[in-house]
Amino acid sequence: MNPVDHPHGGGNHQHIGKASTISRGAVSGQKAGLIAARRTGLLRGSQKTQD
Repeated sequence: MNPVDHPHGGGNHQHIGKASTISRGAVSGQKAGLIAARRTGLLRGSQKTQD
């Protein structure tokens, strides 16, 4: 596979350029990255636990 044929490939430096999440029902050629991600990004703040 050539880099330009990959969804994240091509260009002169590594940069996805768009969201890397993809649905589970996507066709097989599109499934590169975070497949059916429940959550993306950084968890911010503190989570309170109940004892």
